[in-house]
Amino acid sequence: MPNNPVQIVLNDKDFHALPDPGQPPRPKDFFDGADQAFVTHRDGLAQDVERIITEVERSSFGPATYVKVQMRTEALAKSYRPVHVLFQPDRFPCVGAEAVGTLFFRAPLIYLRKLKARIKEAESAVRVAHRKSDNEPYPSPTLKRAEVGAIESISTVSSLEKRDFSTAAAMNMFADPATVSGYQVDLFEALEPEKIASDTTGLTALYRSLEKLFLSFGPGARTLLSMRLARMPVLEFQLTRDKAAPIVDNRLGLVRTDITPPAAPTRIDRNADRHEEALTALQSHPLVRAI
Repeated sequence: MPNNPVQIVLNDKDFHALPDPGQPPRPKDFFDGADQAFVTHRDGLAQDVERIITEVERSSFGPATYVKVQMRTEALAKSYRPVHVLFQPDRFPCVGAEAVGTLFFRAPLIYLRKLKARIKEAESAVRVAHRKSDNEPYPSPTLKRAEVGAIESISTVSSLEKRDFSTAAAMNMFADPATVSGYQVDLFEALEPEKIASDTTGLTALYRSLEKLFLSFGPGARTLLSMRLARMPVLEFQLTRDKAAPIVDNRLGLVRTDITPPAAPTRIDRNADRHEEALTALQSHPLVRAI
Protein backbone atom coordinates (compact mmCIF):
# COMPACT_ATOMS: atom_id res chain seq x y z
CA MET A 1 0.00 0.00 0.00
CA PRO A 2 1.51 3.39 -0.95
CA ASN A 3 0.63 5.13 2.31
CA ASN A 4 1.42 2.22 4.62
CA PRO A 5 4.18 0.11 3.04
CA VAL A 6 5.16 -1.77 6.21
CA GLN A 7 2.68 -4.43 7.32
CA ILE A 8 3.01 -6.38 10.58
CA VAL A 9 1.28 -9.74 10.78
CA LEU A 10 0.69 -10.82 14.38
CA ASN A 11 -1.11 -14.10 13.65
CA ASP A 12 1.51 -15.44 11.25
CA LYS A 13 0.85 -19.07 12.25
CA ASP A 14 -2.53 -18.84 10.53
CA PHE A 15 -0.70 -18.43 7.22
CA HIS A 16 1.67 -21.39 7.67
CA ALA A 17 -0.49 -24.12 9.20
CA LEU A 18 -3.73 -25.53 7.84
CA PRO A 19 -6.67 -25.34 10.25
CA ASP A 20 -7.85 -28.58 11.77
CA PRO A 21 -10.68 -29.77 9.52
CA GLY A 22 -12.25 -31.75 12.35
CA GLN A 23 -13.95 -35.10 12.03
CA PRO A 24 -16.47 -35.69 9.24
CA PRO A 25 -20.02 -36.33 10.44
CA ARG A 26 -20.94 -39.95 11.11
CA PRO A 27 -23.14 -41.49 8.36
CA LYS A 28 -26.79 -40.98 9.19
CA ASP A 29 -29.48 -43.59 8.71
CA PHE A 30 -32.51 -41.80 7.29
CA PHE A 31 -34.55 -45.01 7.67
CA ASP A 32 -33.72 -45.70 11.29
CA GLY A 33 -36.00 -48.48 12.52
CA ALA A 34 -37.63 -48.86 9.09
CA ASP A 35 -35.49 -51.44 7.31
CA GLN A 36 -38.28 -52.77 5.10
CA ALA A 37 -39.15 -49.26 3.97
CA PHE A 38 -35.48 -48.71 3.16
CA VAL A 39 -35.34 -51.90 1.06
CA THR A 40 -38.37 -50.73 -0.91
CA HIS A 41 -36.82 -47.30 -1.38
CA ARG A 42 -33.40 -48.71 -2.36
CA ASP A 43 -34.85 -51.11 -4.93
CA GLY A 44 -37.03 -48.34 -6.34
CA LEU A 45 -33.99 -46.10 -6.90
CA ALA A 46 -32.17 -48.99 -8.60
CA GLN A 47 -35.13 -49.47 -10.93
CA ASP A 48 -35.13 -45.75 -11.71
CA VAL A 49 -31.46 -45.93 -12.69
CA GLU A 50 -32.18 -48.97 -14.87
CA ARG A 51 -34.86 -46.94 -16.69
CA ILE A 52 -32.34 -44.14 -17.22
CA ILE A 53 -29.85 -46.66 -18.63
CA THR A 54 -32.46 -47.90 -21.11
CA GLU A 55 -33.31 -44.33 -22.07
CA VAL A 56 -29.67 -43.44 -22.78
CA GLU A 57 -29.03 -46.67 -24.69
CA ARG A 58 -31.93 -45.82 -27.00
CA SER A 59 -30.94 -42.16 -27.39
CA SER A 60 -29.52 -40.90 -30.67
CA PHE A 61 -27.87 -37.90 -29.01
CA GLY A 62 -24.92 -39.58 -27.30
CA PRO A 63 -23.89 -42.00 -24.52
CA ALA A 64 -24.67 -39.66 -21.62
CA THR A 65 -27.47 -37.71 -20.01
CA TYR A 66 -28.14 -35.45 -17.03
CA VAL A 67 -29.94 -36.67 -13.95
CA LYS A 68 -31.89 -34.74 -11.34
CA VAL A 69 -31.31 -35.92 -7.78
CA GLN A 70 -33.87 -34.75 -5.26
CA MET A 71 -32.68 -34.94 -1.66
CA ARG A 72 -34.96 -35.79 1.27
CA THR A 73 -36.06 -32.87 3.43
CA GLU A 74 -34.02 -34.25 6.35
CA ALA A 75 -30.92 -34.45 4.14
CA LEU A 76 -30.64 -30.90 2.83
CA ALA A 77 -27.36 -30.20 4.61
CA LYS A 78 -24.38 -30.12 2.26
CA SER A 79 -22.65 -32.85 4.27
CA TYR A 80 -25.39 -35.30 3.24
CA ARG A 81 -24.88 -34.89 -0.50
CA PRO A 82 -24.33 -38.32 -2.11
CA VAL A 83 -20.95 -37.51 -3.62
CA HIS A 84 -18.65 -39.85 -1.68
CA VAL A 85 -19.94 -43.23 -2.87
CA LEU A 86 -22.74 -42.80 -5.40
CA PHE A 87 -22.15 -39.64 -7.43
CA GLN A 88 -18.39 -39.35 -7.21
CA PRO A 89 -17.20 -36.13 -8.90
CA ASP A 90 -14.75 -37.85 -11.25
CA ARG A 91 -17.59 -39.94 -12.70
CA PHE A 92 -20.72 -37.87 -12.10
CA PRO A 93 -19.78 -34.16 -12.08
CA CYS A 94 -22.33 -31.93 -10.37
CA VAL A 95 -23.35 -29.35 -12.99
CA GLY A 96 -25.79 -27.27 -10.99
CA ALA A 97 -28.75 -27.06 -8.66
CA GLU A 98 -32.31 -25.84 -8.84
CA ALA A 99 -34.58 -25.58 -5.83
CA VAL A 100 -33.32 -26.40 -2.35
CA GLY A 101 -32.13 -30.00 -2.34
CA THR A 102 -32.28 -30.51 -6.13
CA LEU A 103 -28.95 -31.37 -7.75
CA PHE A 104 -28.02 -32.04 -11.37
CA PHE A 105 -25.26 -34.48 -12.36
CA ARG A 106 -23.83 -35.47 -15.71
CA ALA A 107 -24.41 -39.22 -16.02
CA PRO A 108 -22.24 -41.05 -18.57
CA LEU A 109 -23.65 -44.39 -19.67
CA ILE A 110 -20.37 -46.16 -18.87
CA TYR A 111 -20.85 -45.42 -15.16
CA LEU A 112 -24.60 -45.83 -14.74
CA ARG A 113 -24.54 -49.61 -14.18
CA LYS A 114 -21.94 -49.13 -11.44
CA LEU A 115 -24.22 -46.54 -9.86
CA LYS A 116 -27.09 -49.02 -9.87
CA ALA A 117 -24.85 -51.71 -8.35
CA ARG A 118 -23.73 -49.41 -5.53
CA ILE A 119 -27.32 -48.52 -4.73
CA LYS A 120 -28.21 -52.22 -4.55
CA GLU A 121 -25.21 -52.87 -2.27
CA ALA A 122 -26.60 -50.65 0.50
CA GLU A 123 -27.30 -52.95 3.45
CA SER A 124 -30.87 -53.93 4.31
CA ALA A 125 -30.16 -53.87 8.06
CA VAL A 126 -27.80 -51.53 9.88
CA ARG A 127 -24.91 -53.00 11.84
CA VAL A 128 -24.81 -52.25 15.56
CA ALA A 129 -21.42 -51.04 16.85
CA HIS A 130 -20.27 -50.30 20.42
CA ARG A 131 -18.61 -47.20 21.76
CA LYS A 132 -15.09 -47.70 23.07
CA SER A 133 -15.67 -45.40 26.02
CA ASP A 134 -18.57 -47.23 27.65
CA ASN A 135 -19.35 -50.15 25.31
CA GLU A 136 -22.81 -48.73 24.65
CA PRO A 137 -24.40 -49.89 21.36
CA TYR A 138 -25.22 -47.49 18.52
CA PRO A 139 -26.31 -47.98 14.89
CA SER A 140 -23.46 -47.74 12.38
CA PRO A 141 -24.78 -47.43 8.81
CA THR A 142 -22.36 -47.50 5.89
CA LEU A 143 -21.94 -44.53 3.59
CA LYS A 144 -23.88 -46.43 0.92
CA ARG A 145 -26.92 -46.80 3.15
CA ALA A 146 -26.63 -43.18 4.28
CA GLU A 147 -26.39 -41.78 0.75
CA VAL A 148 -29.14 -44.00 -0.66
CA GLY A 149 -31.39 -43.05 2.24
CA ALA A 150 -30.65 -39.34 1.79
CA ILE A 151 -31.96 -39.37 -1.80
CA GLU A 152 -35.65 -38.89 -2.45
CA SER A 153 -35.55 -39.61 -6.18
CA ILE A 154 -33.32 -39.94 -9.25
CA SER A 155 -34.65 -39.04 -12.68
CA THR A 156 -33.81 -37.36 -15.94
CA VAL A 157 -35.28 -33.94 -16.65
CA SER A 158 -38.44 -34.51 -18.67
CA SER A 159 -39.03 -32.48 -21.81
CA LEU A 160 -42.17 -31.00 -20.21
CA GLU A 161 -40.05 -29.43 -17.48
CA LYS A 162 -37.86 -27.57 -19.97
CA ARG A 163 -40.47 -25.19 -21.39
CA ASP A 164 -43.29 -23.40 -19.58
CA PHE A 165 -44.84 -21.50 -22.49
CA SER A 166 -46.86 -22.50 -25.54
CA THR A 167 -45.97 -21.87 -29.15
CA ALA A 168 -49.10 -19.73 -29.44
CA ALA A 169 -47.88 -17.55 -26.57
CA ALA A 170 -44.49 -17.18 -28.28
CA MET A 171 -46.15 -16.14 -31.54
CA ASN A 172 -48.17 -13.50 -29.72
CA MET A 173 -45.03 -12.11 -28.11
CA PHE A 174 -43.14 -12.05 -31.41
CA ALA A 175 -45.95 -9.89 -32.82
CA ASP A 176 -44.80 -7.13 -30.46
CA PRO A 177 -41.96 -5.16 -32.11
CA ALA A 178 -40.42 -4.55 -28.68
CA THR A 179 -39.95 -8.28 -28.07
CA VAL A 180 -36.63 -9.96 -28.72
CA SER A 181 -37.30 -12.29 -31.64
CA GLY A 182 -35.76 -15.48 -30.35
CA TYR A 183 -35.47 -18.04 -27.60
CA GLN A 184 -32.98 -18.34 -24.76
CA VAL A 185 -31.68 -21.91 -24.53
CA ASP A 186 -29.96 -22.79 -21.25
CA LEU A 187 -27.52 -25.72 -21.31
CA PHE A 188 -26.38 -27.83 -18.38
CA GLU A 189 -22.69 -27.22 -19.06
CA ALA A 190 -20.22 -25.97 -21.63
CA LEU A 191 -17.70 -28.01 -23.56
CA GLU A 192 -14.29 -26.71 -22.58
CA PRO A 193 -11.80 -26.54 -25.51
CA GLU A 194 -9.26 -28.82 -23.80
CA LYS A 195 -11.87 -31.57 -23.47
CA ILE A 196 -12.89 -31.71 -27.13
CA ALA A 197 -10.44 -34.47 -28.03
CA SER A 198 -11.46 -36.70 -25.13
CA ASP A 199 -14.93 -38.21 -25.24
CA THR A 200 -14.81 -41.09 -22.77
CA THR A 201 -17.94 -39.80 -21.02
CA GLY A 202 -19.93 -38.80 -24.11
CA LEU A 203 -19.91 -35.03 -23.51
CA THR A 204 -18.43 -34.23 -26.92
CA ALA A 205 -20.99 -36.50 -28.58
CA LEU A 206 -23.77 -34.58 -26.84
CA TYR A 207 -22.41 -31.29 -28.16
CA ARG A 208 -21.99 -32.58 -31.69
CA SER A 209 -25.54 -33.94 -31.72
CA LEU A 210 -26.85 -30.61 -30.39
CA GLU A 211 -24.99 -28.74 -33.14
CA LYS A 212 -26.46 -31.15 -35.71
CA LEU A 213 -29.92 -30.56 -34.26
CA PHE A 214 -29.62 -26.77 -34.53
CA LEU A 215 -28.46 -27.09 -38.13
CA SER A 216 -31.36 -29.40 -38.98
CA PHE A 217 -33.94 -26.64 -38.55
CA GLY A 218 -33.37 -25.42 -42.10
CA PRO A 219 -32.67 -22.09 -43.80
CA GLY A 220 -32.85 -19.08 -41.53
CA ALA A 221 -32.23 -21.01 -38.32
CA ARG A 222 -29.64 -19.14 -36.28
CA THR A 223 -28.01 -19.97 -32.98
CA LEU A 224 -26.29 -16.82 -31.79
CA LEU A 225 -24.72 -14.90 -28.91
CA SER A 226 -23.51 -17.18 -26.18
CA MET A 227 -22.87 -16.15 -22.58
CA ARG A 228 -22.82 -17.65 -19.11
CA LEU A 229 -25.19 -17.09 -16.23
CA ALA A 230 -23.06 -18.22 -13.30
CA ARG A 231 -21.62 -21.46 -14.77
CA MET A 232 -24.63 -22.16 -17.01
CA PRO A 233 -24.09 -21.64 -20.76
CA VAL A 234 -26.82 -19.73 -22.58
CA LEU A 235 -27.56 -19.66 -26.32
CA GLU A 236 -29.99 -17.50 -28.28
CA PHE A 237 -31.92 -19.32 -30.98
CA GLN A 238 -33.91 -17.77 -33.81
CA LEU A 239 -36.08 -19.07 -36.64
CA THR A 240 -36.04 -16.43 -39.35
CA ARG A 241 -37.35 -16.02 -42.91
CA ASP A 242 -33.81 -15.75 -44.23
CA LYS A 243 -33.01 -18.17 -47.08
CA ALA A 244 -29.38 -18.57 -45.99
CA ALA A 245 -28.13 -21.89 -44.63
CA PRO A 246 -28.59 -22.42 -40.89
CA ILE A 247 -25.69 -21.33 -38.71
CA VAL A 248 -24.40 -22.03 -35.21
CA ASP A 249 -22.35 -19.02 -34.15
CA ASN A 250 -21.39 -19.23 -30.51
CA ARG A 251 -18.35 -19.08 -28.31
CA LEU A 252 -18.84 -22.16 -26.17
CA GLY A 253 -17.15 -24.63 -28.49
CA LEU A 254 -19.94 -25.90 -30.73
CA VAL A 255 -18.23 -24.66 -33.89
CA ARG A 256 -15.31 -22.41 -34.80
CA THR A 257 -16.44 -18.80 -34.84
CA ASP A 258 -13.64 -17.70 -37.17
CA ILE A 259 -15.18 -19.62 -40.08
CA THR A 260 -18.81 -18.80 -39.30
CA PRO A 261 -20.21 -15.85 -41.30
CA PRO A 262 -21.77 -13.03 -39.27
CA ALA A 263 -25.55 -12.99 -39.19
CA ALA A 264 -27.41 -10.08 -40.74
CA PRO A 265 -30.68 -8.71 -39.34
CA THR A 266 -33.77 -10.44 -40.70
CA ARG A 267 -37.43 -11.03 -39.90
CA ILE A 268 -38.70 -13.75 -37.58
CA ASP A 269 -40.51 -16.66 -39.20
CA ARG A 270 -44.15 -16.67 -37.99
CA ASN A 271 -44.80 -20.29 -38.97
CA ALA A 272 -46.09 -21.69 -35.67
CA ASP A 273 -45.71 -25.30 -36.80
CA ARG A 274 -42.03 -24.77 -37.53
CA HIS A 275 -41.50 -23.26 -34.09
CA GLU A 276 -43.35 -26.08 -32.36
CA GLU A 277 -41.31 -28.71 -34.19
CA ALA A 278 -38.01 -27.01 -33.32
CA LEU A 279 -38.88 -26.39 -29.67
CA THR A 280 -40.10 -29.96 -29.18
CA ALA A 281 -36.86 -31.28 -30.68
CA LEU A 282 -34.72 -29.05 -28.45
CA GLN A 283 -36.66 -30.11 -25.36
CA SER A 284 -35.77 -33.74 -26.06
CA HIS A 285 -32.01 -33.12 -26.09
CA PRO A 286 -30.28 -34.09 -22.81
CA LEU A 287 -27.91 -31.13 -22.88
CA VAL A 288 -30.76 -28.58 -22.90
CA ARG A 289 -31.75 -27.54 -19.41
CA ALA A 290 -34.47 -25.01 -20.20
CA ILE A 291 -35.93 -22.89 -23.00
